[in-house]
Amino acid sequence: MAWSTLLLLDAGSALQIGTGSIVRAYGSVAVAAGGTVAIGQRTAIMQGSEIAVSRGAKVEIGNDVYVGAYSNMRSSRRIKIGDNVHLAQFVSLVGGQHSFIERDRLIREQPFEEGDVVIEDDAWLGVGVAVLSGVTVGTGAVVGAGTIVTKDVAPYSIVVGNPARMVGERQA
Repeated sequence: MAWSTLLLLDAGSALQIGTGSIVRAYGSVAVAAGGTVAIGQRTAIMQGSEIAVSRGAKVEIGNDVYVGAYSNMRSSRRIKIGDNVHLAQFVSLVGGQHSFIERDRLIREQPFEEGDVVIEDDAWLGVGVAVLSGVTVGTGAVVGAGTIVTKDVAPYSIVVGNPARMVGERQA
């Protein structure tokens, strides 16, 4: 049985993988022309995880990051993950979404709204977390399993729920 990782790189795209980093089997990295993916040192991207980067967009993953199995990142602008971040299994980082305000137009014909997703250093995102476009998860924050993050999360805060709400803070 052969295990593989699929790398799809369009002409003019860039992929950098740091020393000691791994991208496990059955995952994929797809980078459109002009897009870039940079993975820092000692970073593990586990099996079945996907990274998809649109034309001209970026995904930057820091050092000593763990991306759990079957997580996915979709960037139409920029996704930035700091150092020492832990993403559990099935985490989604979504860098864009369709507008749906006008009911007399099909959703697929409405503008695509893009925004950065930033996960700062030492954050921990639990199983099944979804972080939507335009959101920053602050340094040292903890996001509980199944949480949908639609607004910025303050540094060192603990959030849970749909939508995310603060339930505590990490202590100094």
